[in-house]
Amino acid sequence: FVMYYIIVSIIGIFTGYVGLKNFIELLLKYVILPLIIYELIPSDSDNQVKMLELLKSFIFVCCLYGFIESIMKYNFMVHIVRLNTKAWMEAMNGATNYQPCSIFLHYNYYGCVLILGLVFAFFLPYRRKIWNFIYWIILLEQILVCQSRICWIAAIALLILQIVKSKRITNTAVKRTLIIIMACVCIVIFDPGIITFIGGFIGKRFSRLWIYGFEDGSLGQRLGTLMNWSDYFQSNTIKGIVGTGYQSILVDYMKTYSFFKGYSTADCQITVYLVETGIIGIVILSGAIISFFRKKPLNCLNAQTISAVSKMALVAFCIECVTLDIVSNNIVQSLLLMAIVIFDKCQERKI
Repeated sequence: FVMYYIIVSIIGIFTGYVGLKNFIELLLKYVILPLIIYELIPSDSDNQVKMLELLKSFIFVCCLYGFIESIMKYNFMVHIVRLNTKAWMEAMNGATNYQPCSIFLHYNYYGCVLILGLVFAFFLPYRRKIWNFIYWIILLEQILVCQSRICWIAAIALLILQIVKSKRITNTAVKRTLIIIMACVCIVIFDPGIITFIGGFIGKRFSRLWIYGFEDGSLGQRLGTLMNWSDYFQSNTIKGIVGTGYQSILVDYMKTYSFFKGYSTADCQITVYLVETGIIGIVILSGAIISFFRKKPLNCLNAQTISAVSKMALVAFCIECVTLDIVSNNIVQSLLLMAIVIFDKCQERKI
């Protein structure tokens, strides 16, 4: 897929769809960055697991910061950031419906990191139960209050997938589940308003979609712009099949086919790849993803754990791609590459 992306972008340079600066950025993001991540990942599987545990601890610290931030309804990062997202953070500080973003500058990207933290919670639990409990509580609370709808959907999908695939659903697990349910029932008995509050909180976040439909900024721009690709394909069949190269979505597509006129971002990774790599690129990428999921881990504990983390993380990122241009954020892209590369590197060496 990367090779095809580069080839079609080289063609795009000669056709005027890709600038030299954008082509260099493509090489940095899709060639240099993966190579750096590959070299940074330890070769030994024990150290690979330790690296993932360290990353989990980092996410835990970010969750704690996000928890404090959501209580104070103020992010001190606003005094450090010099990017365009600073305006959004300034508007959010002190807002009634506050959405924490921790150190990741936007709630959607923070949500992506939290979902990766959820994957770690499944397969890399803390040895001490108390830390495990605290981690789960803070993590789930932050996923809820960051209010990223696509991340809520991803979280539910991962929980369902984990229940379906889990081989640990034993009588003990059932007992623990019943204890948790009983504890929740007791809390509800003492304060029945909790269910109404949570239901109203989630319903309010989705209510704009039911009321305004595609006229809602988020849904319209992300899915509406994606659906407009069929019109683009009918008028530009060759371009739709082959693609026009890296960042070429800004040249023609967004000017004519953006659901809301004047927007410069599609906010959907699928739309970006459809325009920039065409149907051929999407087919190659889909084949690569299917091949990745079909790859079996080596027969040892660490390889099984790394495989489970990588594949579950990739499922989450694929879901988030529907309404997020996740590769545009270097931190999220690095986490995605890490999830892919670490499994491949684990497979390369005898463990």
